Amino acid sequence: KSKGLMENWAIEAGLITDNKVLNQLVICYEPDCASISIQNEIKDYKKLLEAKKGGKAIEEEKKDKDKDKDKDEDKPKQPKQYLIAGEKYLLLDLGGGTADIACHQVIDDFTVKEVYQPSGGAWGSSYIDKHFIRLLTDLFPKGWLQEFQQSRPSDYTILLNNFRRSKETFYARDIKQNNKNNKSDPSVNAYDKQQTHNIKLPTEFIEFLEDKLENYNEIEQLKNNETFEAINDYIEKQPFLGSVGKWILNEDTLELDYSIWTHIFDEVIDQIIDHCKNLLKMEVLRNKQCKYICLVGGFSSSKYLQSRIMYELGIKSDFRLIVIVPKRPSLSVVDGAVRLGLKPDYIQSRVVQKTYGIKVNAPISRFDLNDLDKELVTKNRYFNKRANQEYLHNIFHAYVKKEDEIEITDKPKTTKFYASKKNIVGIDVYSSDEKNPIFITGKPIARKDVILPSNWDIHQTFPISFFFGDTKIRVFADIDGIEDHEKEIRLEYEF
Repeated sequence: KSKGLMENWAIEAGLITDNKVLNQLVICYEPDCASISIQNEIKDYKKLLEAKKGGKAIEEEKKDKDKDKDKDEDKPKQPKQYLIAGEKYLLLDLGGGTADIACHQVIDDFTVKEVYQPSGGAWGSSYIDKHFIRLLTDLFPKGWLQEFQQSRPSDYTILLNNFRRSKETFYARDIKQNNKNNKSDPSVNAYDKQQTHNIKLPTEFIEFLEDKLENYNEIEQLKNNETFEAINDYIEKQPFLGSVGKWILNEDTLELDYSIWTHIFDEVIDQIIDHCKNLLKMEVLRNKQCKYICLVGGFSSSKYLQSRIMYELGIKSDFRLIVIVPKRPSLSVVDGAVRLGLKPDYIQSRVVQKTYGIKVNAPISRFDLNDLDKELVTKNRYFNKRANQEYLHNIFHAYVKKEDEIEITDKPKTTKFYASKKNIVGIDVYSSDEKNPIFITGKPIARKDVILPSNWDIHQTFPISFFFGDTKIRVFADIDGIEDHEKEIRLEYEF
């Protein structure tokens, strides 16, 4: 439905200007775009190495081999080639709002197929921002931060932007050292480091806090409670997970201990890692069938996230995955979108996320009534005089079922339709999270009324074909008297 709405909005915005041009708009998944971008980057790197062979390159290669001999023998060897035919990989598109995860298998140099349906969750880097705001809310007395946000929204925005800039560079100076010995958990190491990573606070925020502290001290003095000489004194004495001194205000810089940083990062990263581990236990990926994990998207640039992934899922973990991070992770989707437009058959097959079909009436003799909901049977039961037997209304006729693999070369699912009214045929498409639904109980996800030629025989049937190999459902009607460019029917998703 969301993809159908996106297409309709593109039409309203004027991006599609000529209905006679088929496939003018292609809606693709971001992980698919990133996948073809990474494939191209690897191929370009191979070509560069081949071009450099000879002269100094050969000498350097010999030196590298000698160095490899001196390394620990127990270190798992890196393969000379990446993403070769038959290998499977996870691709994590980690952005600001969501984590989108695809499971692919390489067919050849520039074609892959889905081996499990796309998945993910609300695990983007913006949720780290929310955890930071929650920490600040807990750090200061109730209502302080909310009052600052409402009274000085522009300064509050500066505060958030300063945090985001600092967030992007967290752990950057530590990743090389950690990668040399990534048998240790970076989240545990952070607690032992006793290092800080800083955030610059707006002067207006500090002045606001000092004014609030003055009023706070007056009230606390009347209660005979502890008071504070300055706002930095107040901040330093506030506990974090039972310890004090984890945050220090030094002039206009808030120095946060590594343990605080890893805490707010891990609340998001742990969910990504847990989801990946669950995927790797699936039948199509378990027992080390999956060889790689590819990181793309803006959040993938985080050195701390990279370290956590390498430790939990990388070559030295139980999963022994090779972690691939492109040179510019945040641009992989944009680069791949252009490449995917030039090679639309890059994804050779997809795994269906839901069961899709239409509504039909069916003889009751086709079903074992003991397996059906008695209330729904009673509600939908009727006698069909033409067939001279009992029928059931609202039966789910499935074209594709959840977790089915659909190849782009598969023939469309075709059904003969009658006109429901004079010169009109109604097409309703339904979906279900069940693999084998029986009754339709909800509303259609998409529909369309097709206008037939004025001289149409109402008793005549015509085929309507449903194609599920694309990222969206495509419907075609083979009706005499309709122009070729009108034979693809654009479903309506708002009704």
